[in-house]
Amino acid sequence: AGIYEMPVNYNQKGNILFSAMDFLEDNNLTYGYATFWNANSITVLSGDKIKIRSITLEDDGTYSEYSYQQDKEWYNGDDSVSQYFVLMTVSEYDLASANDNILIQTCSKKYMQSDFYVLVYDKNIFDNKGQTTQETSVLSKSWRGNW
Repeated sequence: AGIYEMPVNYNQKGNILFSAMDFLEDNNLTYGYATFWNANSITVLSGDKIKIRSITLEDDGTYSEYSYQQDKEWYNGDDSVSQYFVLMTVSEYDLASANDNILIQTCSKKYMQSDFYVLVYDKNIFDNKGQTTQETSVLSKSWRGNW
């Protein structure tokens, strides 16, 4: 099963999704997470060169796999990837920042690009191997964690 491809020049002018996609490609960030519409849009627009898996960001500071139209295996990451990312809109980032959440605390790099923030990690955010006691308590076996 493949992913539907969009025409190369589809609505590029001034489109923030294309801007975010270009930034991710330019920085060799090819596997990450975002909320449903941003994740799926950029994955399709990139022709599946950038794989962004859908997550849910809750007001209570948790994040989790987004189960609709997703394969649970996608959250295991990709062994060939050395850096993962979370892409957030400005409003998602502002809410996350106000809650002093774990995704912002544990990223190794943070970029503001167009209308998005890109948080970069040296490991998959759903991988709880090798974490500190504090991080392990935040990420339960159901793959939930503070964001």
